[in-house]
Amino acid sequence: MLTTGKLIRKLRIRAGKTQVELAKELGYDDAVIRRHESGRGNAKADTLQKYAEALNVNPESLLCADLNSTRAMHHLFRIFDAYNGEFHTVTTTVTDENGNQIEKETVAISFDMLNEFIKEWKSVYEKSAFPDSEVSEKADYDYYVYNFPESSDVDQAYRDMLIEHDRKLDA
Repeated sequence: MLTTGKLIRKLRIRAGKTQVELAKELGYDDAVIRRHESGRGNAKADTLQKYAEALNVNPESLLCADLNSTRAMHHLFRIFDAYNGEFHTVTTTVTDENGNQIEKETVAISFDMLNEFIKEWKSVYEKSAFPDSEVSEKADYDYYVYNFPESSDVDQAYRDMLIEHDRKLDA
């Protein structure tokens, strides 16, 4: 499981900063950074905001880092309700290790309101997972994920519509 502390460490390293450098930038002792990264101490929301600014990521990426199966399912329940989710069953044929064709049934969820973002996410993911050149695009994928929605190229009118929907949910 990628905990908040492990994510902070990953993002700090990606940013090319040492624990001492990050601590100095945040006005903390480097022991605080070590404690947060190791999971021996939990950063409060205002501290996570400072980390996000120093690491140049969207604060939401740090606020929801600690996921286990139960939390993930509850997030999905809320997303499904808030964004009009629909279930779909997809059947594919796969070949097992003995060369036998097996039909595999998978359940998928679609969200009309999030569809353009999900398509864009898939495209960015595929470019990072299966790069056409020798140069990996993993950094581009990480940037997209940890800086969303600022990293998105989805049409501004569509983004504005989703932001308005989110405001109504928050009201």
